[in-house]
Amino acid sequence: MSDASANQFASLVHLLRDLDRPDTPIRCVVFGGTGAVGGAVVMELCRLVLLASRFRKQALQVEIHATGMSDKEIVAFIQRLYLGMEPLAEIEKLKARRHYRFGGLVDLRFSHFHLAVPTESLKEMLGSFTQRPEPEVLEQRLAHFFEGRPSPFFEFVRELAAEGTPLDGVVVGIPLPSVATYTLDFLDSVGSQYGLDRAATNRVKDRYLETFVRGLKTINETLARHVVIAHTTAVGGMYRVDGGTDAIRLGFAHSSLGKLLEDKKYFADKLTRLYLDQGFLVLITAAAIGIDMVEFRVRLPIVRSVKNALAERLAAAGDSPPFPASDLEGNWGNCIHLYPGLTLKLDDPEPHALRFGPGRELRADVAIRSGENGLFSVANCTALYNVMKVAIPEELATVIVRQVLFGNEPHRSWFNNGSSYYTETDNATFALRVLVSDERLIRGHFGAFAVQAYQALGSATHQARLHELGLCVLLLRLLELARSFRDTDDATLRAAVTRWDDFFWETTARPTFEDLLAIGPQRLARLFGRLCEVRTNVDAGLMLGYDLRAEAVREPGRMKFLSRLATRIRRMLSTITSLGTPIIYTHQQTGEDRLLVGPYVAPLHVAIGSADQLVVHWRTWAERLGVPYSVARDWSICNNGFLDLRAHALGSCARVAGPELASAVFVGRDAEALEGWLDGLEYDSYFTTCGLVALDYRLRKLWEQIRGRRVELGTRETWKNFFYQKTNGTFVLAPGMIETLRMYNEGLGKITGTEQLWPGWGYR
Repeated sequence: MSDASANQFASLVHLLRDLDRPDTPIRCVVFGGTGAVGGAVVMELCRLVLLASRFRKQALQVEIHATGMSDKEIVAFIQRLYLGMEPLAEIEKLKARRHYRFGGLVDLRFSHFHLAVPTESLKEMLGSFTQRPEPEVLEQRLAHFFEGRPSPFFEFVRELAAEGTPLDGVVVGIPLPSVATYTLDFLDSVGSQYGLDRAATNRVKDRYLETFVRGLKTINETLARHVVIAHTTAVGGMYRVDGGTDAIRLGFAHSSLGKLLEDKKYFADKLTRLYLDQGFLVLITAAAIGIDMVEFRVRLPIVRSVKNALAERLAAAGDSPPFPASDLEGNWGNCIHLYPGLTLKLDDPEPHALRFGPGRELRADVAIRSGENGLFSVANCTALYNVMKVAIPEELATVIVRQVLFGNEPHRSWFNNGSSYYTETDNATFALRVLVSDERLIRGHFGAFAVQAYQALGSATHQARLHELGLCVLLLRLLELARSFRDTDDATLRAAVTRWDDFFWETTARPTFEDLLAIGPQRLARLFGRLCEVRTNVDAGLMLGYDLRAEAVREPGRMKFLSRLATRIRRMLSTITSLGTPIIYTHQQTGEDRLLVGPYVAPLHVAIGSADQLVVHWRTWAERLGVPYSVARDWSICNNGFLDLRAHALGSCARVAGPELASAVFVGRDAEALEGWLDGLEYDSYFTTCGLVALDYRLRKLWEQIRGRRVELGTRETWKNFFYQKTNGTFVLAPGMIETLRMYNEGLGKITGTEQLWPGWGYR
């Protein structure tokens, strides 16, 4: 233990020993106590009370009332609780999913608690209108309706406070800006139905949020010693404060166009002011939330807005459903399904209904749970935490719990004027090290069939760029296997079918920049075109340079291996499209551009039901903007997150579509043209690129920088040291780190001070 750590531990022990506590237990309520920060608060309270029992003559006791939205949430948290707390104390299960006791000192009770709009009461109020109200009148009536609503926080705490002494602490770990942004669909639909614009609808949501704040104010004044809010700036590390006013870069937006993120920031700012005005202690998290769980072979949850879009498409399909209605029903209907991707012509498809058939279970080999953000891949996390920075739940819980237990400490004030704007610290290292601490996670990043992005809320552009790198890893490992495939004996290949991922991990190496850049964009496009057309074992064999049709002897093990390879390639492609990222490639026989799609197209936030739906969308869009069809299409492909595997470069310097779009979209066939376009952009302005020429250019410029790294300079080489160099001098292709650098190069990294040590704007 370092001197600093020892001093901090000694200080904590003294605080615990000297804590003036009568013979009554510490009583706390933790709203959102099964989540990232709330769950960490529960575990830290348990830890400190158990620790105190070792240093006090009179043991401390704590009574914790934690809330979760469902039994499923509570069970998942209890699993974590057992893993974390069993080594410290014996756990008694007094009532499954409801009541637990630790070492006779900690009494932990769970309750359901869910914040929801009172839809039935609202419908009754709306039904009282004898004629359609004007938007202003409706807004006033809705505001009055919410002003009279009781606060669910107050109702919950009042019942507990009546049972005994006042509460020591009430912790709100529920992210209210997210509640307002993502779960108030009913108010959005009411606003749309009655003509409320976005600003008016958000003002109505403000009134709803104020019911919570009023209740918390009463709790703070009469029922609890401390009310601590675990709040968020809502955009965390996406703030840039590098001159002038604060700016938000939407490269990691929670929707492809960033509108939801703007709403989330609005509610976060509004709530910050409300909280501080009412005298609450507000812990403002200025960074992404770290890793609160690692899960293996896990179903990926479907986002409500995506499920609603699919349900609407299903209802509109009538007698020709794209998939069975049962796919959206029950618990199974709350998860993303795997559907075989359908191949369409990009620009001139026949207008026929699409049928994907029944879906099947889509499971991730490894998934990182990160607070309210949901489930990430390893590459997602690597990019997110390096770009947005990170504060781990445990350090946030430490601040909250110490404030609840000890108040203002003699040598450390956590809250100044009621707030603590908590930025990332050295503890971010813990989150980043998790990602490389276990071979299963490393394989989830570098494996041949590793899915590089499945964050349902993540930016469509970010997902597409990671999927692109994942397909590069797959292709390069296949090319390496091709060099030894013919010489591999039949028995080895037969055995490989039963240990598929192990076989690829052991027989092919992690690809390098040099491997990919040696291919070039033209040949890369041809190889990807062939990969996207794999259907049979013959097609799979051709990917390995092995033509089954020319072989006189058919070896059963080899045949089985190639059949499995064809299946796994198709599953990899279908996983990408099922997660909402369409794939564009050039068909090698006809030379036409084709599109692989699943039922949901994330870049446009539409559930697709007809082969010509995207073309119709782009044509309508182009007509409305007064721009050529190709401009609207190319902007959407580049800006919003299609996976473009064609041998060209697309560029966009327009964040949103407008009449000037024609001058903001670039199309080029070689690196020189792309470089000329980039040179003409204003420094630090918005831009993004896609296509294999752009990928090759981007990676080549990055490789030129990292291959010039001098280890002798130590930390002066800053971010270049993240790339691993093999003994032969080549550099490993790491999708998460490459995506990190792309976002910094495109001006999307967090800059609040010395993050300028990361690379700046532009690919050079």
